[in-house]
Amino acid sequence: MLRNYLLIAWRNLLSNKVFSLINILGLAFGIAACLLIAFFVWDELAYDAYHPEGERVFRVYNESTEEESGTVKFHVTVPPMFAPTLDEFAEVESTCRVLMALNYLPLFSQGKRQIYEPNGLFVDSTFLELLALPLRYGDAATALTEPNTLVLSRPLAEKYFGPANPVGNTLLLDGVTMRVTGVLTDLPARMHLAPSFLLPMATFVTYVEPERMESWRWQQFFTYIKLRKGVEAQAVEARLQSVVKAQAWPQTQSSGSHYLPFLQPLRQIHLHSSQFVWEIAERGNIAHVRALTLVGLFLLLIAGINFVNLSTARATRRAREVGVRKTNGALRSQLILQFTSEALLVAGLAFSVAMAMVQGTLPWLRNFTEKNLGAELLRQPLFWVLLLGSVLVLGVLAGFYPAWVLSAYQPIRVLKGKLESSGRQSVFLRQGLVVTQFALSALLILSTLIIQRQVDYLQHSDLGFQKEQLLVLPLRGALGAQLESVKEELLRRPHILAATAGYGLPGDALATDAVKLPGREGELTAAVFTVDHDYVKTLGLEVAAGRDLSREYPSDEHSAFLLNETAVKSFGFGTPKEALGQRLDWDMWGKDSLKQGTVVGVVRDFHFKSLREKVAPAVLHIYPEAYATLSLRLEAKGLSQTLAFLEEKWHEWVPDQPFTYKFLDENFEAMYRSERRVGTLFRGFTALALFVALLGLVGLVIFTTEQRIREIGIRKVFGASVLQVVTTLARDFVGVIVLGVGLGLPIAYFATQNWLGEFAYRIQPGWELFVGTGILILSVALLTMVYQFRKAALANPVDTLRYE
Repeated sequence: MLRNYLLIAWRNLLSNKVFSLINILGLAFGIAACLLIAFFVWDELAYDAYHPEGERVFRVYNESTEEESGTVKFHVTVPPMFAPTLDEFAEVESTCRVLMALNYLPLFSQGKRQIYEPNGLFVDSTFLELLALPLRYGDAATALTEPNTLVLSRPLAEKYFGPANPVGNTLLLDGVTMRVTGVLTDLPARMHLAPSFLLPMATFVTYVEPERMESWRWQQFFTYIKLRKGVEAQAVEARLQSVVKAQAWPQTQSSGSHYLPFLQPLRQIHLHSSQFVWEIAERGNIAHVRALTLVGLFLLLIAGINFVNLSTARATRRAREVGVRKTNGALRSQLILQFTSEALLVAGLAFSVAMAMVQGTLPWLRNFTEKNLGAELLRQPLFWVLLLGSVLVLGVLAGFYPAWVLSAYQPIRVLKGKLESSGRQSVFLRQGLVVTQFALSALLILSTLIIQRQVDYLQHSDLGFQKEQLLVLPLRGALGAQLESVKEELLRRPHILAATAGYGLPGDALATDAVKLPGREGELTAAVFTVDHDYVKTLGLEVAAGRDLSREYPSDEHSAFLLNETAVKSFGFGTPKEALGQRLDWDMWGKDSLKQGTVVGVVRDFHFKSLREKVAPAVLHIYPEAYATLSLRLEAKGLSQTLAFLEEKWHEWVPDQPFTYKFLDENFEAMYRSERRVGTLFRGFTALALFVALLGLVGLVIFTTEQRIREIGIRKVFGASVLQVVTTLARDFVGVIVLGVGLGLPIAYFATQNWLGEFAYRIQPGWELFVGTGILILSVALLTMVYQFRKAALANPVDTLRYE
């Protein structure tokens, strides 16, 4: 019997090719989109799931409340948070610190081979055990205990030593001999940290003044803890906050700011850290994951609506078949089974087409997201069981209602052609489903436009400085020792407009530091930039009051400070002009060291961090000992020749190190990579959703045309023009679509406000986005309808009425 049902279903599909194609393509697009989105969502949700005891592992983060910046979340913590504080908590099984050397790109040397290697971390000896990272070679208990040693990732170890065990061999790291003590096994594919090499914290502390390691203000380290079994995180949080209130708050209360520590579960770091500053983790965004999940479900819903709509619309065309079958003794259950079999056949064909679409699209999506999406899921038998089960359920759900409606027809009424009243509920249902389709389409389109407008705003906002054409070189070897002569020689080159040395550029991972006001207790927090006399000019900062740092004032090198406007307010100096001449001290962290000076100028606020964050207080001053980079303002003209010249001069000044550089705008490109990706995915899937909705509309228009073909012929016989016929037929659809758009737009507005709230600087969606969305949907829908209705209206009424 099932075989007969499937044969009948196949014949019905072939006899209604247009409707069948629309149904199959619509479902296929919905299933394919859902699968692709599911691959991405699963990958994001699976971060740090590798850890067997991950539920006991947390990372400490702070929430700081400041008068100017409001509440700021950040993961960097102070040195005493690790020891003696957490080390002495009985509830804590183990703890470790992680430090990314800010703006530091170490040079690895092996014989004549020299390569800059990124992604290195300073870590405590407990790092491997706490994060459950086994070693391929070496002893995890001792590998990170001694200074001047390092642990390599497997790719890095093979890069320098081949497949053999390299433990005991040495490498030069910035001229210092480092002994290899371990090699990591392959890191988990979805881990929030992806280090290429690990250096013991014991190495770092040898370069730092002891005073820094005792400060409750120097927030530099990422601190991880593993709680003992049965310990509640809230209890440890409360105890940790009590310590911070006692130790840190007395030092910070004068600045109007304070911070409190909290614990973030390991599994939440990747997706729940988008609003954190100074972050080293590979970050996703839970809002993006939820939004894409909804997009996938909406697409599937739109495709399912198409199926139900077209199936119920075709009910009258199959009414006589149902009447004949019921007259011949067919039971309602048999009819439901027959029509459900047809739905399952369509779902099965759609699934096959969807899998072909996925296979064709997946390579592009993997390349675009830089993730090996679906590789693990596609190898899991359970995944296929769930997937095929979902398609089965989808087919049953999508086909059951049309089957129920068709099987309920009364044979006598059907065979007499009296179906108008019985189909009234189906008409209302179809209209309701069309409203839902276009409400979802409007929601997706407006959301996409708002996301794209915000991304454009992030990329093209005035940041308060000129980020384009600014090339950054690391200060290495003799380059730093001959800095002034190097700058003079470079500036003689026609296409090099300005040059500046310093530490701290907009977009860099710049930690805050403490400054002091004479006569005031405690310290103030600010981003401290160490610059030279040409920093303001080279970056294009604007002086709001006072003057720039200048060689005409020799005292500027040791006793002058510049502030930004936010620092003026935060420090309580009043207006920029009133800030001039104010005293300011900066602790250089050396023994008995304190730089004392006055404010000589105020620069306009400039965005040196993401636009997610408000502009923070900034202090600029000259301190050559900290210079790390040389930045050059270039003309776009002759760029390739300028780069060749710079490489030639580099090898002249630093002959023993490879040439390397970056452009400053790369920092800001990286900041918003996640938003750009999500914006692109939204555009693609939203266009697909609109296309699927239009497929359904085409099907309904064709059905309406066939159903009203006699009416069209009669109207034309009585003199109706093509325009009048098209207008009459389209009127009902336009009202339904307008209602759907009207429902979808406000939902999209409120949904995107939550996402926009992540940014301190954001757009306000204007009326033009709402109007544009409505016009776009109506225009495309009208073009679709007019094209189909016009063909019907142009038909010869004689052919239409020949058999009446």
